[in-house]
Amino acid sequence: MFVYFYRAEKKYYQSLSANDFRRYNSQGVIESLIISTHIRFVLGIESGKSSARLGCDWIDFLYEAVNDAICGYNWNTYNWALSILSFYCHQEERFNKLLTKYEEYLSQASDENRQTGIDFYNE
Repeated sequence: MFVYFYRAEKKYYQSLSANDFRRYNSQGVIESLIISTHIRFVLGIESGKSSARLGCDWIDFLYEAVNDAICGYNWNTYNWALSILSFYCHQEERFNKLLTKYEEYLSQASDENRQTGIDFYNE
């Protein structure tokens, strides 16, 4: 369901003009989805249940949100999604490919957020 909700919200976001205030609502929805995935995973750990029981939809959503952010969607909290993936999926090849793409993104970034992204990456 996370991927479905994410894609629906992304489609809605795309339909709005760049200066439409409703884009901020989309940012809030994406943020809520990211936080929900983290909470869900932590609850699984706290209860001693495997995260595999949750399925992979939520993790697919995180990968897609980060990838989209790197490709131009300015999701405010994509770095949270990247942090969650770093913590839980750091040994996966899929994560290493995403991290390489993030490194390339940072090397080409020229805006004021570049240093924040580099600091985040180093942490």
